[in-house]
Amino acid sequence: MTTQSFLDAIEWTRHGDHTFEGTFGDSWANGPAAYGGIIAAAFMHQLREACDRPDQSARSFHMHLCAPVFSEPTRMTTRPDRLGHTVSHVSAEMTQNENICATAHATFGADQTNGPQRDDLERPSVPPPNEVDRQEETPLSPAFAQHFDHRFCLGDPPMSGSPRARTGGWLRAVEPMPHDARLMAALMDAWIPSTFPTYESFRRTLTVDFRCQFFAPPRGDSDTFYLFDARVDSTSDGYACEDATLWGPDGTVVARAQQTYAILD
Repeated sequence: MTTQSFLDAIEWTRHGDHTFEGTFGDSWANGPAAYGGIIAAAFMHQLREACDRPDQSARSFHMHLCAPVFSEPTRMTTRPDRLGHTVSHVSAEMTQNENICATAHATFGADQTNGPQRDDLERPSVPPPNEVDRQEETPLSPAFAQHFDHRFCLGDPPMSGSPRARTGGWLRAVEPMPHDARLMAALMDAWIPSTFPTYESFRRTLTVDFRCQFFAPPRGDSDTFYLFDARVDSTSDGYACEDATLWGPDGTVVARAQQTYAILD
């Protein structure tokens, strides 16, 4: 397996004003297809270019995964829905063999310097990352796990039959890369589903919907860890809705996400 870098995976070749082509390498796979976080990062990269408003930052991102995205030539088409002075909206779709496999929408907005500042979320109390062992890869680990350093310290182990659907810990990318909304979108989908601790044996999950909001601008380097905390409060009809929060090294909330996934098998 050839390891593809993060930037090589998300910076696609331009064909015209709003059309791009690229291929996710096998090292970014989750089972037979690309993992959702790298798809989200690729969307965020091209949507940022389509916005063309340097003074506006990513505020929200919403992705629907309609079909598996395989390691083969893929096309993305972006559309600036409205480029405003303060807030802009852009959208995109991803296709393989002329079939839509994912769609996305993003909102970018300029800073509102007179806006209220509020943060009532309390970061969990956990040991620092240098006191937590790195999670070793196993035969069940997806290929994309090689790109991240996971250090479990929240919730219970996967497949432990726990009554709590919660998981998380320290997380960072293992290669140097820009710490921006592209990486944050990838990190928000880089952990195991928080329903895994409630199982006693492995079960497959399939993400169908992913939403992410971006808050404090991330500031980090190749050694920076982020604290990830995710939980599922209820499931119904074989679907779970997971809420996740990502804290920066200074304790500020960097991003929050919610994703809906089907519980298979």
